Amino acid sequence: MVAFSTRDIESLFTATAAYNLWPQARLHTQWPGSGRASKDPVFDAFFATQVQLQSDRLISEANNAKAYTALMDRIGPAYLLTHSQAGAYGWRVGDARPGLVKGIVALEPSGPPFEDVFPFEGRERTWGITDLEVVYEPSAGPNATDLETVTVPAVDANHTACILQAEPAKSLSNLG
Repeated sequence: MVAFSTRDIESLFTATAAYNLWPQARLHTQWPGSGRASKDPVFDAFFATQVQLQSDRLISEANNAKAYTALMDRIGPAYLLTHSQAGAYGWRVGDARPGLVKGIVALEPSGPPFEDVFPFEGRERTWGITDLEVVYEPSAGPNATDLETVTVPAVDANHTACILQAEPAKSLSNLG
């Protein structure tokens, strides 16, 4: 299990400009108050909402996708609304139950595709938008070995490089 420290929260969510972990972090202007743990009641309220999370992304994605898929089986056709870490779970549920998921609204889904820049992760996202298997057409092969990528360089210092599927791109047939 992982629990975020106040420094983790500051650097990833509330005071990103001060830590400059990605090119546009310095443009962060949406957090009310200082975004710092010291004497900021808005930060304190946000920090109080944080709970431990499963540190192994594969276990987390598998367990959550299984639970959400069971919920879809129970309630029937619906739209999924995911946010942040739950983004990958929604893609997996849509892939597993394309007849039940009418659409997915993903707000700030975890990412970017094909890599994860989260500080304690720093590894590839094998299946593009998920860590675990989703269905591609044509097949991405065993463990996504046939899923080829290209890197498009950043257009300027305010952006990062973009990793895309090599052409011809495979489609996510159950998420279409």
